[in-house]
Amino acid sequence: MKNRIWLTGDVHHMTMNGHDQKLMSQKGIKTSEVELCKQYLEISNQYGFEPTLFFTGKSVEEEGDKIKELISKYKFSIGGHTYSAYQPKILSRISSKLYNSPYLTYASQKNDIIKTKKIIKDRLGIEIKFWRNHGYRSDKNTNNILDSLNFKYVSNEINQQNNYEQKTANNLISRPINTLPDHENMFHSTEHKGGISSDKWISHNIIKVEKIIENKGLASLLLHPLCMFLEDDFNSMVRLLSAL
Repeated sequence: MKNRIWLTGDVHHMTMNGHDQKLMSQKGIKTSEVELCKQYLEISNQYGFEPTLFFTGKSVEEEGDKIKELISKYKFSIGGHTYSAYQPKILSRISSKLYNSPYLTYASQKNDIIKTKKIIKDRLGIEIKFWRNHGYRSDKNTNNILDSLNFKYVSNEINQQNNYEQKTANNLISRPINTLPDHENMFHSTEHKGGISSDKWISHNIIKVEKIIENKGLASLLLHPLCMFLEDDFNSMVRLLSAL
């Protein structure tokens, strides 16, 4: 069963200063997303899962030694998650309005991916094959660039109806997130006005995973270390993975 479940998480640099990171600061919590990966990976491995964690290039730049320690202790794969999460934000906002893309040009996107790939190789010694854009914000050029740089897997699609990994026109394998991601659907963050209870989120995902597996598909889960920590100190993650 577990070989039909792909557990993933996204990990960001603290200098990004995102909404959930600000919430940690307001609560006086002095830890980083990278540091939260320790508990995340302990839980994952305990229940037989070897997740793929997508790191921003800057998180590796800022906390590479801590990630190397995680690599030495836990079983997981590493992917890229853009270099700086489209910072400075003003450029990505202008680009999004003009071109419906967070990148102003083809070259700027390619340079971002190359920079992320290089810092992970230089600091961690890993040639990454997995990629997910921050916020899943890809464009028509993304897959072509990834293919040209020898990536194998891309995960930028949120699609509850797509239960199978698929080969793209660019020779990549696309793994859509076909369960309910935590960040968009749970109460954990002050950024969200809505959200569902952890009980409903867990129940929905268990039912969805079982259905995907019955149809011999691949169930792709997105559980962020930071979201799982803020929601209930990883209790929801334990309940979900233990059930699966």
